[in-house]
This record gives sequence, C-alpha cells and structure tokens, in this order.
Amino acid sequence: MPSVATPTSTPEDPDAVNSAIGWSRPIFTAVGRYNGLRERLAAEECVRRDRDRALHLVETRWEALSNAANWLAAHHAYVVAVDEARTAIAAWTREAAAAVQWAGFEGDLDTDTLRVYRERILAAGHPPLAPLDLDVEAEAEKLRDKLGQAHEHRQQLAAETLRVSGSGITR
Repeated sequence: MPSVATPTSTPEDPDAVNSAIGWSRPIFTAVGRYNGLRERLAAEECVRRDRDRALHLVETRWEALSNAANWLAAHHAYVVAVDEARTAIAAWTREAAAAVQWAGFEGDLDTDTLRVYRERILAAGHPPLAPLDLDVEAEAEKLRDKLGQAHEHRQQLAAETLRVSGSGITR
C-alpha cells in the first residue's frame, strides 16, 4: 500500500513527502489562481471607478463654464479634467487587460484544481470569479474617441466664445 502523507509523516519518508506534494498541489494551484484573479478584478474595479469619476468630472467642469465668474480659471480646470480622464482611461486599460488575461476556472482545467475550487473555495462561501469578458482595447478606444470628439467640439465653442468676447486670447 502506498504511503499517504499525514501530519505525523516525517521528512525522512520520501514517499510521504511526494504524496503530500501531490495532494497539496491542486490546493496551492486553485488558491493561487483564485487569489490572483480576485486581486486583478478588484484592481480593475477600483481604476474603473476612478475612470468613471474622471469622465464625469470632465462633464461637470464643462457645465461649470456656463456661469463661471473667472472663465479662464474654469476653462483651465476643464482642460486639466480632460487630461486626467485620458490618464484614467490608460490606467483602466492596463488593469482591465490584466484581469482579462488572468486564468479563471473554466475551460481546459486540471480536474483536481477544479474540484478544489468547487469543493473548498466556493463551498467555504467565497464568491465565484471569472476573468473579465470584454475587448479592453476596443472599449478604451471608444472612450478615448468619445472624450476626444467632445473635447475638440468644446475647444471650437470656447474659441468662438473668446472671439466674441474680444478678449484677444486665441486657441
């Protein structure tokens, strides 16, 4: 009968050590995969929230120009918000790409690892996880295009406003 690793096995028993390694490998694999995916999904969620706040701030700053006492300062705040939104989109793109690429628990998976995921991780009450299922680059491009088109149009409106005001400031 083959030796089975137990808490009382000694390091001198190579069969017990090999058995313990074989028995624990699916646990380490499943837990490592789960924790890595969970970390990446949490990071993506955080930067997505930051991205959405930055895009909302662009709209808020633009609306504030309508009744700003100091139009130039308000316009500068709008331009800074656009720049920060571009940065936030780039940060989200990096995190989302990592969350899409990280391996989940579907597809071509070792049966022992899948068993550990189902019988130990999920059974312990941890939420099921799956990598993001989206085309990150297409989504980022759509966000960048929308921001860029709105900003370009708003630059034209701001230039016209400055021209009409006779401020002498040009684009």
